[in-house]
Parts: sequence; C-alpha cells; structure tokens
Amino acid sequence: MLKKKLHLLRVILASLLGLFLFCYLLLFVPAIQNKLAGIMTARISKQLGTEVKIDRVGFSLFDKLDMQHILIRDQKKDTLLYANSFKLRISDLVFSSTEPIIKYVGLDGAKIYLNRSSEKWNYQFLADYLSSDTSKKKSSNIDIKKLDITNLHFVENDKWLGGLTELNADNIVANIKSVQGKNIHVDQVVINKPYYLIQSFKGLKPLNDLKNKSSDDTLENGDLALNPNHLNIQVNELLVSNGKMWIEYGYKRPVNYFDGEHIRMHDINANIRNVVFKGDTITAKVNSLQVKERSGFEIKKLTTSFKLTPKIMEFDTLLLKTNNSIIGSYYAMQYNHFGKDFGNYSNNVVMK
Repeated sequence: MLKKKLHLLRVILASLLGLFLFCYLLLFVPAIQNKLAGIMTARISKQLGTEVKIDRVGFSLFDKLDMQHILIRDQKKDTLLYANSFKLRISDLVFSSTEPIIKYVGLDGAKIYLNRSSEKWNYQFLADYLSSDTSKKKSSNIDIKKLDITNLHFVENDKWLGGLTELNADNIVANIKSVQGKNIHVDQVVINKPYYLIQSFKGLKPLNDLKNKSSDDTLENGDLALNPNHLNIQVNELLVSNGKMWIEYGYKRPVNYFDGEHIRMHDINANIRNVVFKGDTITAKVNSLQVKERSGFEIKKLTTSFKLTPKIMEFDTLLLKTNNSIIGSYYAMQYNHFGKDFGNYSNNVVMK
C-alpha cells in the first residue's frame, strides 16, 4: 500500500515538473512571446488612451530582451516615439546574488517627436503615467555599462515659446562607468556624424505672459536653466566626427557672407576631455577642435579650457588658428538667452 502511494506521489511530482518545463519552454516560442507582448501593449494602450505597439519580441527569462518596430503615439494620435529595434542585455537575474547590471542597451532607428502649442507637452500623459504609482517606488542605482544608439532622429518643436531643437546622428556610443542616482560617470562618448539644430521663431504664447516673466534663464524654485534635474555628469573623453551645427533665427534666406541669424557649421571634429556638467555650468578641456562655417570662415585648430553657463561661453588658455589669423589667451561671449541671442549674434552677443 505504501509503495503504491509513493509511486502515485512520484507520478504526480513528475507530471507537475513536466508541466512546468512545458510551460517554461513555451515562453521561448516566438509566437507565444509575441502574444504575451500583444497582451501587455494592449493593456498599456488602454491605460494611456493611445496606441502602443510592438511588432516582434524575443526574450530569455534571465538576461536578454529584443524588440522590433516599437511605436508609441501621443494623445493626438501623432507619433511620439518609433524605433526599428531595441536590445537589452543584463546580468543573470536568477543566479546572481548582486544587483542586476545592464550590460548593453541598443537602440536603432529611433525617431522621437516632442512638441507643444500650449503649456502642455505632447509627452506629459506618459510622464504622468510613469510617475503615478508612487507606492512602489524605491531608491535604487542603475548599473549600466554601454549605450549604443544608431540612426537617431530627435525633434523638439516648441511652438508655444518659439523654438525648434533637432538632433540627428549616425551613431552614439557611450561606455559608462557608473550611475548612482543623479551622479553619472562616463568613460567615453563617441558621436559619429551628428547634426544639431537650434532655431528660434515667434511663439504662440501671448506677449503679456512673456513680459510678466523674468528674462533670466534661472528657473523658479531653485531649478537651473541648463540643468533643471540637477544632474552631476562627468565624461572622461568625448569624440565627435564629421558633425554639423546650425543656429538659426527665423526663416529668412541667409546672406552670402557671415550671417549672425544663420550660423551654419560643418565638418566638426573634436577631441574633448574631462567634461563636467554640474549645476548650471559645463566645463571641459578641449584638446582639439576643427570646424568650417558656411561663410568660408574656418577654425583649423582650437585648444582651450572651456566653460558654458546660462550667461557666458568662455575660452580660457586659448589657442585658436583660423584660415586668416591666430588668436590666443582668452575669449568670451556674453548673452542673456543662448538660442535667441545667437540668432541675432551681432546685436545681442557681447564679445570679450
């Protein structure tokens, strides 16, 4: 009788183990993974009141996640975020006794569109959703080692205040040493073929509201214009190759000579060390920088100790070789608002 009971117990345990293994193996079937992703995104779409879609998902339970064709629309049904692919590689969550380490984050073909025509941005609903459940929040450090972004297209169109920011890049690779709260230490950042645009134009915000606000770039409640989240970022080395940067004011056609309303730089190559972004100030040691401007002006070599604040761009211990001259020792540009004043460079920027 006892033998029969033990035999029956073995059969039940073996059946349960077999069922568990079968369910576990099912999770590795692409069709099952995609079905689970569909259920998850449908639930999030319902909560957000807009479309969230992922075409294909592949994952292991321990260390890998791959997603293809990710789409998030804003509440006006316009594209907020799209990416061809997203890859995540982490340390083993089950067999590791330490906090998980994000070994690699890869993002390809990302298109991000932020815009507003009033005080509210089109991504505000998503920010509210992510911050709504405060009961489960706990302080933790994210240990991420490598970030790899290819074919980036980022647009921030602020029709309310009158400003357009655009960033494109073939490739951005960051090798990260540590992330502890708001303290971020990066060993190296390599940016290949970036294009950065700053364009100012007349916004929709009523003129009376603008006059009631101070023209200072310092925000309310102790926030900082360049660093509202109070991050502390250190980058040991920053390399830029074949970059472009345009600073535009309005939509008039530029003149043939240097035009302060249309500063268009290209062939930007830079080797920069010890970049520190703390408070409202950025400092760096520029080992080399070369750049050409649309008008024909060219910086053949630039080395300097650089500082940028909401009010001044400073070049100390400067050596600047252009196609026509050599400038040394010190140079600075003072302004009240970086984007708007550089759009009217000759009148609004004070040179020292």
